[in-house]
Amino acid sequence: MNAKQRKQLAAFTDAVRFEVYRAEKKFRYPNPNLAALMGEAGELAQAMLQGKSAWEIYQEAVQVAAMAARCAIEGDPQFSKRVKAI
Repeated sequence: MNAKQRKQLAAFTDAVRFEVYRAEKKFRYPNPNLAALMGEAGELAQAMLQGKSAWEIYQEAVQVAAMAARCAIEGDPQFSKRVKAI
């Protein structure tokens, strides 16, 4: 990974962190995180298949990553107990 890509990764992870905080305030635990993750993944796939702008694809990818983080940290009350942070 070159320096530009490392900078892009840092910005992406910052955006994901912000999105996790925003989503957690809006959709408190218990939240159907797995269903939300699958919905966001579908929206990302649609954005890419429909040739949406790079910004729209980026935004969808941030939301997918944020929901993946919530699944990893919180789990999903419909399928498992709350996951303890590692």
